[in-house]
Amino acid sequence: MNHKIILFLMPSLMFLKIKGIGVLYLPELISLFLFIQFFSKIILLYKDQLKTFILLIFLYLFVQVFSDLYRATPSEDYLRGWSNIIFFLIHTSTLFVLLSNDKNNFFIFGLGYVLGIILTTFYSPNIYFQGGSFWKFGYGTPITFLIALLTTSKFIQNNFIKILIFLSLAITNFYFGFRSLAGVCLFVSSILFIVNFNSIHNFLNNKKSIQYKIVSSILLIFILTYLVNSSYAYLAINEYLGVNEVARYKSQIGSLGILVGGRQEILTSIYAILNSPFIGYGSWAMNPFSDDLLQGLLLDFGYYNIQAFTYFDDRLPTHSHFFGAWVTAGIFGVFIWIWFLYNIFKALVLNSMKKDNWNGFFYFICILMTWKIFFSTFAGEARFYDAYYLCLILFIVNKPSLNEK
Repeated sequence: MNHKIILFLMPSLMFLKIKGIGVLYLPELISLFLFIQFFSKIILLYKDQLKTFILLIFLYLFVQVFSDLYRATPSEDYLRGWSNIIFFLIHTSTLFVLLSNDKNNFFIFGLGYVLGIILTTFYSPNIYFQGGSFWKFGYGTPITFLIALLTTSKFIQNNFIKILIFLSLAITNFYFGFRSLAGVCLFVSSILFIVNFNSIHNFLNNKKSIQYKIVSSILLIFILTYLVNSSYAYLAINEYLGVNEVARYKSQIGSLGILVGGRQEILTSIYAILNSPFIGYGSWAMNPFSDDLLQGLLLDFGYYNIQAFTYFDDRLPTHSHFFGAWVTAGIFGVFIWIWFLYNIFKALVLNSMKKDNWNGFFYFICILMTWKIFFSTFAGEARFYDAYYLCLILFIVNKPSLNEK
């Protein structure tokens, strides 16, 4: 079968899954088959472009296995944890071969990604979609992703138009209550605007090291984060965003800001890490602390109007690639995500140094994946989509020119 057809079908079929010890998606079986078929090519990649990746993913797997053995994790849980890491390795390796550092292939997979999420929404909608959150837990992600992908078209080359497109996506997502995706789009719009300044252009093209520029880009992201958060707080408190948003803001504000209020699991993750920074608690770890730990931490940090989440039952709550790896596998489990983040910021710098019609979409993927690493779980379909994001980011990093393919 033609590789381009496979690239489209794999993400399109993500709505088909098998439930056993965990959840296995049909495209994962296809990916496993292709991994075996492409193994000779993949081995060469492990010696070259994916050398660091393979070392760090095996380190992650090793410390996860060690933590599970040390904690005597039940087999049902450690099999889910190990397979999560192994399938991420398989997907990244397989997609790297299929995508072949070709923009057309990235575009085709992106279309399949959009169709797959839409089919999943109709075939197996989650409880939040069924409860009426149609945009945030249904249509918002595929529509936003599709529009971002279409900005790569030769018919949308004007940078000002792209700024307006991503700004419109930010406003739309915020209106429908999808604040995280709204923030991603607002960041993309801001970066597209900022890189137009001559001072920024001169800085990016001077002879300073790429590491210096990466550090500068990280500082810029922190500044943008502060400005966006402060602007949102001002608008919400003064009722410019409506009465409902005032109530929502007040229900999530505390001494550590609204990000922690909306991602309460960060508090329990940090608490768990401080108690055992080097050895993880095991895959799908049971909560070894008090049942009231999260509510107590919320009160300690000034979140007086928030009711603690209870969806995780007796498990140790995590909602982050980064903190989740640290909690389950220990400190060495986060190295893969630190490396991923390094490549994201390197990609942001390199993407800003060259004018290309894919700039906006590349920014979108970089910012989206940064959010996911810190504030989304690494499980289920994430291990498949993350592989696509990683291949795309490595494409930006490894290409001397974005116009080659």
